[in-house]
Amino acid sequence: MKMSNLATLALGTIAIAGVASAHGGTFKPEFQNQQVRVARVRLEPHQQIPMHEVPPHVAVWLTDGDLKVSTPDGHSEVQHLRAGQTLWVTMGKHAGENVGTKAMEFVVVEPLAARPAK
Repeated sequence: MKMSNLATLALGTIAIAGVASAHGGTFKPEFQNQQVRVARVRLEPHQQIPMHEVPPHVAVWLTDGDLKVSTPDGHSEVQHLRAGQTLWVTMGKHAGENVGTKAMEFVVVEPLAARPAK
């Protein structure tokens, strides 16, 4: 599946660093060490997330969902995401909204440090 830049941003609606307070209790840290940070994110139907910026990370969708992503320039796009979908998400500033009728859930995996040299 080929994804547009905006689609890639859609998958990063939740960043682990610096935006947990914007998620109204939907953000649950799962694991962290010096190399990686992992969090579970749940968005209820029509729940909105304010504009925020995310670091590069992997998003793993646990449920199907319809996510509307808006960028600072006013552009928005709805992404139809499926359980089991796993994508690399690049850095970007955006806002999000679960426009579906069911809760959506995904896991964010954020690398923190480069691998040590051998």
